[in-house]
Amino acid sequence: MAKGILTVILLLASILLYSYAFVPSSNIHDSIQRGKPLMLRIPLLGRFRKKKSKEELVDIPPPIEIGASIPDVDVEILTKDEEGNITSVPASINEVLGNNTKSILIGMPGAFTPTCTKVHLPGYISASKSLKNLGIENIAIVTTNDRFVTEQWARNIGLIRESDGEDKIEILDTPVTLLADGDGDLVKSLGLADDMGFGLGIRSQRFALIIDEGSVTNVLTDDGMEECIETSAINIVNILTPPPPPEDIMNNNELLIDGKVIAGGVSLALIVAAFLTSGGENYQYY
Repeated sequence: MAKGILTVILLLASILLYSYAFVPSSNIHDSIQRGKPLMLRIPLLGRFRKKKSKEELVDIPPPIEIGASIPDVDVEILTKDEEGNITSVPASINEVLGNNTKSILIGMPGAFTPTCTKVHLPGYISASKSLKNLGIENIAIVTTNDRFVTEQWARNIGLIRESDGEDKIEILDTPVTLLADGDGDLVKSLGLADDMGFGLGIRSQRFALIIDEGSVTNVLTDDGMEECIETSAINIVNILTPPPPPEDIMNNNELLIDGKVIAGGVSLALIVAAFLTSGGENYQYY
């Protein structure tokens, strides 16, 4: 028993000894950890540095507001070169969204991250037809990844397909456009960049902007890497779906009232019929 307790104490002491290994800007870490085996450089405690607050991100402006124009920043968009290979070219975000259209710009923290790949992006692909019927002409997805990661992500989700024909690589005509913002210039200029913590750094915040003729009409955000509620495709569809006109509401109320009247009349008729069929024998008159 005592030996087991001693083992636990030694283990905890080792954990505490190396818990500073990933503390940012640690001179102790630089001098002691170098040359150590990797297993000793990765402690069980203290591995993840504290996430920086918005106030600490001094080079990022406040989030874009309703009524503001989208800044004219270049992003990378996937295309094909003359030899038929996938490449990327710079394009202004306003050129991608269209200057005189109604569009949606969605920011995601990163390609291949679970929520972006399994929930957020598939939701917009599935809802693209509904969004188009609601007047959305362009749906652009931007991540803070380089174009090589973006290309592999597009292949993974089926937006780029390889075939056996002459045109072996095909960029499908899809309802969404993937954009690479490797330096984070776009999301920073929008004020929608955030620190996602150790190993991830400054990434795009999860956001959705509804843009009408270059002007922002809705700004929606979700916190962290996993939350996807406000910026989901379902929520955007609900926001864009117009409420029923007042006449329809009045007609529905009238139908409800008429239904109650009819139901009451039928109930009364059944009571009278039952009384007549019984001949009134079970009823006493006073």
